[in-house]
Amino acid sequence: MAASLRVIAVLVCATVAVGVADAAAGGVRVGLTRIHSEPGVTASQFVRDALRRDMHRRARFGRELASSSSSVGTVSAPTRKDLPNGGEYIMTLAIGTPPLSYPAIADTGSDLVWTQCAPCGKQCFKQPSPLYNPSSSPTFRVLPCSSSLNLCAAEAKLAGATPPPGCACRYNQTYGTGWTSGLQGSETFTFGSSPADQVRVPGIAFGCSNASSDDWNGSAGLVGLGRGGLSLVSQLAAGMFSYCLTPFQDTKSKSTLLLGPAAALNGTGVQSTPFVPSPSKPPMSTYYYLNLTGISVGTTALTIPPDAFALRADGTGGLIIDSGTTITSLVDAAYKRVRAAVRSLVKLPVTDGSNATGLDLCFALPTTSTAPPATLPSMTLHFDGGADMVLPVENYMILDGGMWCLAMRSQTDGELSTLGNYQQQNLHILYDVQKETLSFAPANLLLLLPYVAISSTANHGVRLELTHADDRGGYEGAERVRRAADRSHRRVNGLLGAVEEPSSMSRLRSDGAGVGGAAAATAAVHASTATYLVDIAIGTPPLPLTAVLDTGSDLIWTQCDAPCRRCFPQPAPLYAPARSATYANVSCRSPMCRAFQSPWSRCSAPDPGCAYYFSYGDGTSTDGVLATETFTLGSNTTVRDVRQRVVPLADVPGVPEPVLATETFTLGSNTTVHGVSFGCGTENLGGTDNSSGLVGMGRGPLSLVSQLGVTRFSYCFTPFNATAASPLFLGSSARLSSAARTTPFVPNPSGGARRRSSYYYLSLEGITVGDTLLPIDPSVFQLTPMGDGGVIIDSGTTFTALEERAFVALARALAARVRLPLASGAHLGLSLCFAAASPDAVDVPRLVFHFDGADMELRRESYVVDDRSAGVACLGMVSARGMSVLGSMQQQNMHILYDLERSVLSFEPAKCCEL
Repeated sequence: MAASLRVIAVLVCATVAVGVADAAAGGVRVGLTRIHSEPGVTASQFVRDALRRDMHRRARFGRELASSSSSVGTVSAPTRKDLPNGGEYIMTLAIGTPPLSYPAIADTGSDLVWTQCAPCGKQCFKQPSPLYNPSSSPTFRVLPCSSSLNLCAAEAKLAGATPPPGCACRYNQTYGTGWTSGLQGSETFTFGSSPADQVRVPGIAFGCSNASSDDWNGSAGLVGLGRGGLSLVSQLAAGMFSYCLTPFQDTKSKSTLLLGPAAALNGTGVQSTPFVPSPSKPPMSTYYYLNLTGISVGTTALTIPPDAFALRADGTGGLIIDSGTTITSLVDAAYKRVRAAVRSLVKLPVTDGSNATGLDLCFALPTTSTAPPATLPSMTLHFDGGADMVLPVENYMILDGGMWCLAMRSQTDGELSTLGNYQQQNLHILYDVQKETLSFAPANLLLLLPYVAISSTANHGVRLELTHADDRGGYEGAERVRRAADRSHRRVNGLLGAVEEPSSMSRLRSDGAGVGGAAAATAAVHASTATYLVDIAIGTPPLPLTAVLDTGSDLIWTQCDAPCRRCFPQPAPLYAPARSATYANVSCRSPMCRAFQSPWSRCSAPDPGCAYYFSYGDGTSTDGVLATETFTLGSNTTVRDVRQRVVPLADVPGVPEPVLATETFTLGSNTTVHGVSFGCGTENLGGTDNSSGLVGMGRGPLSLVSQLGVTRFSYCFTPFNATAASPLFLGSSARLSSAARTTPFVPNPSGGARRRSSYYYLSLEGITVGDTLLPIDPSVFQLTPMGDGGVIIDSGTTFTALEERAFVALARALAARVRLPLASGAHLGLSLCFAAASPDAVDVPRLVFHFDGADMELRRESYVVDDRSAGVACLGMVSARGMSVLGSMQQQNMHILYDLERSVLSFEPAKCCEL
């Protein structure tokens, strides 16, 4: 990536080409998110909305063909984005100095790059990011007359007129019945999916809009990727760009957009077809036309008129490839042949799916759970130059609600056919604008992965039981795997989400009152990514509760009825401090409160008690007061009181309801432990997976293990799909045999994000598959002084997340040794899967993680997920960027000991259900 940074750093103003093509390794990688890809949206809803968007988009295509020219300073684009459901894929970029991040629709069917600008009156739509203000950016410039991209000057020159004074060009760009209007300028843009990839490009010509129609689908503008001079591709002189669109109903993964040389396609299986020269008349001149010469279903070539897809001299007809259209539309003569061929092959009753899906041809399945027939052949689109785009059945049929439908439609409102993104899913598609060709190949999952959280005693200890979070919800099979994959992705993102504290922070409560002097912290963990739960009891008399066990954070907290102004549903009654004889608030002057504070805020005088606010990366948060109480452990251990100064709630005038407090907790059996600090939350958002709060087991002073003063703890996770409880041992009861292997913890980073000081870092030195040590650069797993990178062991992450380069190496090695066809694991949320009639019989090689001084060999059940119903065996790991995490699935049936006194981790194979 360093080469591309050097290349892009010297890009000049948009009055000359901004080039990324001069370096063989250069380029930019951006993540794409499908609009309306929220979980829970059914396929029929998805298709219905997509067809509505497509209808307006195609209608505009047709109307634009009859348009001759526009007035000076006005540009026409082919897509309609004024509808709430317009647009398909959103990319994130940043504008100005300092960079302001914003989401924008990526559109291969138009050219102008634009965003809304302040000041913006009543004709601006709501957007998810702050408005860009050109007056706040020293790099903003009004686009000069000398620029070849100045719309007004170019139009005036063509008309033989004089350019406007100062060339302050106001534009009015239309998108169907929608539009955007503003001032044309130039600015510095920042691209890239992560800080390591980000590059800044000065002098990009863009539209600074201060009036637009309607809502633009959670975006703040649009990035044109068409063939015109104003498009981002043309301005960057990228030479090429490519994308790989994840499956239509995969709401978890992001698609990838590559700009510049990084977009190149290599290897076998790549096919290419030339672009058809576009008509010179705008807006058709910006479209990417292809010559579709025929269509086959299976081995049968359909009898389609040879001129069905021909582009005529007057600009009518033809076929374009488009990112903003979902369902492929074919001229009626071609669609009728495709429809007839599919209907003749499917031996199921035809049903009317037009109301549910908007599609013309649907078949009724016997039941809603019935899988469609596996005998339908692939469909092949034959392009000029001998390039055949083979569409597997999932790229032209869609399953939902007991119906199986043809995901294509007839183009009845014009003669322009469109190759939509549903048919492009899981294909890596390259637009080589220099060579004027389109290339494509089946997506290589191994290359295009998504970018893809007591007093010490020698004689006593305690044993607790851990329950997997999904056991209490009754989740099984594929659903359990899907939930685990989702939690793993979100957990890793949350662990990476720890950021350097800002110099100041102000948070408003829901009632508008500021936290003010309350101690505040942001945790880098997703509370709703719970994997294991522990049963505790709090107060006197003890109230049983269930809490998330989390080695990736420190604070112990539960929801409190003091009263609770906002609480999420929980399985147990709310804990009420007023009903406990042992509840006490923590003073601001307490060492525990001082340990909790950060540069964000401090307690204000007079001492109001230790108020806190603690948030998690998925939006879950707890807002309350720090208090102390008594825990009860599983043996007759007497534990010293760790309170420093107790201030009863009634003795603190003006204390807001939420405060950090102390209370008595009960764990295991009947031994009580006094004075454990915990968060008494009275305003809590989100949820914690059928629990009432969280028990932090991290390395910070507020964690349970730190407060108890235990020098060790261990756990042993029962198998992933088992319902048996997993044991947790605290204190001297946590012990392994002499055969255990041991690796030192890596010292936590002293710089960077403070939250990462809670994590348990390990030194992973390599990975072996079979007998081969994988060629992974050692720096991939190294932890920097600022807290970037590294490998942590974590109880809250299910599937191990390996940094992308390591995951790619592992996936390639497994694919080479398993030698079975690759299959989609999107329904499980996993990237590498193999098709097999008997997934549990798939033979996989030996897999070893080499830690500093210790090798951890993983059994098959610790890294392979079998889904018999889908006929796939998948790697139970995911790809990540910025950090690697050893998840709980890879720890199953392994007794893991955290020796805090010696600062080492030990482990040995075990039958966890027998401990």
